Formats: sequence, structure tokens, C-alpha cells
Amino acid sequence: MSTSQNHPVLSYLQTLMTENNPLYAIVDAAQSDYIIQLLYQHSEKTEIQSLFEGKKGQEMASVAPYLVSFTTPDHPLLLTLVEKGWGNHWGVYLRCSGGFEAVRKQLRQCIRVKGSDGDYRQFRFYDPRVFIEYMPTFDANQLSLFFGEINSYWVADANKTAFNYQLDKQQLLIQRIDETQAVSESDNPSPLNTE
Repeated sequence: MSTSQNHPVLSYLQTLMTENNPLYAIVDAAQSDYIIQLLYQHSEKTEIQSLFEGKKGQEMASVAPYLVSFTTPDHPLLLTLVEKGWGNHWGVYLRCSGGFEAVRKQLRQCIRVKGSDGDYRQFRFYDPRVFIEYMPTFDANQLSLFFGEINSYWVADANKTAFNYQLDKQQLLIQRIDETQAVSESDNPSPLNTE
């Protein structure tokens, strides 16, 4: 297994972890059969829970989105998820001052959205492709729902480029973080540039 020095984004994510703002991931088990095996291997020593509950949670366990909490920068699951899943749509990373259950409760509110026809649908915001496409289109109320106590989200596009999303005074801020910035860049995004 390689170290964070070999993966600038991993090193960047590790520097963001603090006692008051732990790092979380929403991992999409539907993206690879390997993901559910990986989560199971780490389930005894890591806080991991599906965002689905009840019968749906049981039926969809192998393809569900899972919230994972990382308490140490050198957590082996974090290393593996970033090394194998970054740019492969395995999930979204976030930092939040709230505890695991509070974060999970907030994220569960985002899973179901009401369509223009009034029907509810599953919203796969934990797939980076969906996140990148839809987050910039959200109005202030939608942004407030998705951020709540969450300070920041990090996602990778298909080219493995890292993007940081933050909310400041109801304005979405998006920062592209390239590999040369990943280790040294502070968590200081600029407003979304639509040009």
C-alpha cells in the first residue's frame, strides 16, 4: 500500500482532520463489489452505517450509500478508499463539527427528493458525478439542507481533479484543487466562477 506522499489528495484530506471537525465519507457501495467487502473488513474498528434504514436498508445493503467516520489521518480504510476510489466515483468526503449520528440524520434528509411531478425519488448525491452536476444548481434552501452543520465537501471528477465545496453566507463556493495545491493549499475556496 502506498503512503500519502504518493497521493497528494490523500495528504490534503489528512491535513483537514481535527478533533472538532472529523473527516467523513459517504461511500457508494453500488460502484464496486469490492467496496462492501472493504467496509465489512473495517466495520469492527470504524464507525460505518448505511444511510438506508429498515427493510430498504436490508434489501439494498450491498449497493447502499454508507457513512464512514475517520478518526485518525492514517486510518487504513481512508488510505484504501482514496487510493482505489478517488476518481472512480466511490463517494464524497466531508468535514463536519457534528457527531456521527447528527451527520447521518442530516444526510438521510437529502436522499429523497420530490420531483416536479410530486413523486419522491432517490437522489444519489453521494455519487461525485451527480454531486458535481447538481450542487451548483441548488437554490439557497437546498444548499442549506445539504450543508447544515457540514463545513465542506470534497469530490473528484472523472479526471481525478479534487473540488472543495463550501457554503458562505448562502453562497456556494467551489475551489478546484490540483495536485500541486493539494498538499499546501489552505481550506480557503473562492466563489464559483461561472465563466
